[in-house]
Amino acid sequence: MIQPTFELEAEGIDGFYIASQFEGSLSADVGDGDHVRLLSTNPNGYVGEMYIRDDLYTGPLKIRGNLNTCKSLSFNANSNTNKGLIKFDISEFAKMPNLEQAGVSHPTVYPTGDISSLPKKLKSIFFSRGRLEGNIKDISKDVKAFVIATDNNLTGDMLDLPLLIEAFNVGGDNSITGTFSVLPKSIKEFSFATNHGSFSSNFLEIKEGLQSFSLNGNAINIVGDLAELPTSVHKFTIAGNAKVTGDISSLNSKYSELAVYCENSITGDIAYIPPFLYYFVVEGSNTLFGNIEMLSSNLSTFQVKGFNTITGNIVNISSSIYYILLYGNNTVYGDVQNLNRLLKVLDIRGENQMYGNVTYLPENIIEITITGNNTLYGDLGSIKRMSVIRIGGYATCHYISTVWPSPMYEMSYTPKTTGLTEAQIDQLIIDLSVPDWDAFRKIDLRGANAPRTSASDAAILVLQSKSVTVLTN
Repeated sequence: MIQPTFELEAEGIDGFYIASQFEGSLSADVGDGDHVRLLSTNPNGYVGEMYIRDDLYTGPLKIRGNLNTCKSLSFNANSNTNKGLIKFDISEFAKMPNLEQAGVSHPTVYPTGDISSLPKKLKSIFFSRGRLEGNIKDISKDVKAFVIATDNNLTGDMLDLPLLIEAFNVGGDNSITGTFSVLPKSIKEFSFATNHGSFSSNFLEIKEGLQSFSLNGNAINIVGDLAELPTSVHKFTIAGNAKVTGDISSLNSKYSELAVYCENSITGDIAYIPPFLYYFVVEGSNTLFGNIEMLSSNLSTFQVKGFNTITGNIVNISSSIYYILLYGNNTVYGDVQNLNRLLKVLDIRGENQMYGNVTYLPENIIEITITGNNTLYGDLGSIKRMSVIRIGGYATCHYISTVWPSPMYEMSYTPKTTGLTEAQIDQLIIDLSVPDWDAFRKIDLRGANAPRTSASDAAILVLQSKSVTVLTN
């Protein structure tokens, strides 16, 4: 008897992993004579095995076995290199009529196809990558978790979601319409992006029981006040054409994440940020205030833009915080030599009064931006571990020479008074021409710095070949 095969296509992989729940045995054939067999004597157990090659393989992958008994199946690939790709069409799942769980949890696996071809007994689907199409009305009525990230192009109305669904998470460029009011009462996690549909709603329409939501896209039109959110909500991200207002003191104590990337006028004392919240991002016209020393001890990311008036000694912030971005009319201060040693990103703009020797910045920092009234000093070359450096204000740094990391993203040193000499400027440009560049690809050495000379002409040509913009006096 010929066994059915689940067919995939590999592109430059060195291994793959199958986790499955089935009766009997499965085997995976890479199509060139090499073979790995997965055995199970316990139909209720999960079995997986990593197959590793010494070279990279491109070609068909075929999984053989008693597929109609398979209840769950997931794929990973390339545990060592994270390179290559495994592709398959989700219509292959039709060969597993009893499949209840399907998963892709590795970035090298890329499923495609129409969701109408998925087995009707499917209860959980989790794809961290892929491009699925179709109408959400074709999701099986028994599905409780429908999580498909990245490049999808789904259509439909939220009215057609399964009545028992608990998690709906769809990324991509979708054309989905709906409101919070039509979501099933069972739903606890709700996340999707839509650019061509219409999701117009307000916070008052959110049913009690929803725990987290994330909305993004040009077709998101949400208005609401933080005080209108149900007490069950403890995590949300919102972008698009939404408008959010309110005082952060109205947030319940269970919040773990809050990210507002849309137009907003959020206000309040940062001392009232919920105690268990670890991720706080608010961008827009917000007017937050308070002492930065009062931030929660559980916070790891603190990112605020707008017209904030935050003050305090940044040296005394919680040791849990490793990412700080602070825009507005802030007046924080402190000695950079005594900053939290776990900090990775420090971006402070406003009327701040930071001071100290940059040589002793925390060794974990990979990105630093300090503008305002700071009085930093020291050797710029001593912070060569950073790929983004933006320093302004009344800094009086100097430069000798160093080897910069690769890739570099940006170097902006624009002091208001005492700047680098011609020789220092030339040497800095020459040194920055050596590494690869990515992201911002910008060097700004204006301000009070001396102009460069012909000594750095060759380096300028190299940087231009790397698409780096160089600004000097």
